[in-house]
Amino acid sequence: LWCKHCAEAHACALNSQQEQGKCFPLDLESLHDTSFLNNLTCHIITCRFVPLETKEALKELQRLAAEHGVVTKRGAKRFFLEKLWGRLANCYAYTAPKR
Repeated sequence: LWCKHCAEAHACALNSQQEQGKCFPLDLESLHDTSFLNNLTCHIITCRFVPLETKEALKELQRLAAEHGVVTKRGAKRFFLEKLWGRLANCYAYTAPKR
């Protein structure tokens, strides 16, 4: 699973060794790792291919959450990631390589 913006940049610069992009987990259990959301947020903010509007919107949401003292309810992250994974599965067909 690639960052959409990195993937589009790589499609424009085929076989470029300079651009590495950002990959994310391919299974739901890996998404449940606590570092995933932090890695995703950090990548969106620092990726030079992500549009400025997207970065600003994310920073504004983070600011509002901090300002209002928003605390994630128990199980909310798991619910969010399962919903996200379901949407991704509907959009992209993935067949695991045979071993």
